[in-house]
Amino acid sequence: MKSKGLALFTVIAIFIVGVVFAMSQESDNQTILLSRLHSDIWQQRAATVEKLIANRNTDRYEVVKNALIDLLDRENHLIESTFRESNGLEGVSVKYGEGYSEYYSVLADAVDQVADYSDQRTLNILIRGSYNPDSPFAMKLASYGEAPVPALLELAHGDFAPHRENALAILGEILKRDHLRIKRIPQEMREEIKLSLVKGTSDEEFWVRSQAVQSIGKAGDKDLIPLLERIMQTDPGAIPAAEPGEKRFPVREEALKAISLIKNEEKRNPM
Repeated sequence: MKSKGLALFTVIAIFIVGVVFAMSQESDNQTILLSRLHSDIWQQRAATVEKLIANRNTDRYEVVKNALIDLLDRENHLIESTFRESNGLEGVSVKYGEGYSEYYSVLADAVDQVADYSDQRTLNILIRGSYNPDSPFAMKLASYGEAPVPALLELAHGDFAPHRENALAILGEILKRDHLRIKRIPQEMREEIKLSLVKGTSDEEFWVRSQAVQSIGKAGDKDLIPLLERIMQTDPGAIPAAEPGEKRFPVREEALKAISLIKNEEKRNPM
């Protein structure tokens, strides 16, 4: 009996040692993967992100989550610096290829799924990401109301045009949704947003001006109709039209749409 008991104890001990070793190996492997997120080669970072997403370890969930958020922050800076260095002529998809854009999208989606939007640092990193101003993600940010506004106002007044465009788009959507909220954003904050949209209509980039005008239309502020009427007559931004030798004025076109939107909204919701 003693012999059998000793044998059983030995088997159990070996099993426990094996489990501990396997756990140690898994931890070591994940540590190696996390270190690869700092690789100078974006393809290696991309492959590592895919592995971390496919093999989520609940024991180290917070570690992996924070590592992905930090990585998104670094990629955001890379995208911005690439744009700046080329004076807006070359984005990351040109410099690194379309594969980089696909990798960034996977990373951003992964962070979006695990992010705590009540954490201000995480929210700021997400806001500074690369996304379309009318994307579902931009609309999601707008749904948080007051929380993202300070960071958005900072970007709207910043020197990076893509950030200004996105910030103005989301700020306009926030104002549009605000009247439907039970807890509305403070009046002072609404005025700050309004002033930012007005300032955006004189931005040096015509596509940023166009977004500011769209956002004014969304916000539905009838007091800004005279401003929109001026823009409709005077904005200088022009692009070639379909007809040879002709030009289009996109910002003026958006001003006309915004005026129509505000007036139609007034008819639907008379005072």
